[in-house]
Amino acid sequence: MLIFKALAPACPERVTLGTTPVSLPPVPRGKAALPNGVYVVRKNGAIERFATGKVNPLRLDEGDGYAVEIGGGGGFGDPLARPAEQVLRDVTSGYVSVEAARRDYGVAINAVGRHFVLDVAATEALRRAMTDKQE
Repeated sequence: MLIFKALAPACPERVTLGTTPVSLPPVPRGKAALPNGVYVVRKNGAIERFATGKVNPLRLDEGDGYAVEIGGGGGFGDPLARPAEQVLRDVTSGYVSVEAARRDYGVAINAVGRHFVLDVAATEALRRAMTDKQE
């Protein structure tokens, strides 16, 4: 993800942002990649998302920012079969969020700041429940 922040009022008065919201297909048993996206974060913390990935000209004031999310490739194989330790490494490296580790891989990771710990018992229970839903 690329994040940009306006350090002064936008010049010219308005900016146009955009990306193409496409995602790449997975290989068998994998999941599709997340699509590209763009959103604006206002100085007050309000977030404006754009479903099409295209943004009409808008004003960015000092302290506002925008993020461009760049989707990856489609998944390779069953995400529940990926070893939990490798998912933990992906989280630690910043490739996968703690939320995505839980949602997509069935891996429970506890985070305190930038310190991540694998919860083995919770991961086993979560993966059992996710496998039951698939069947």
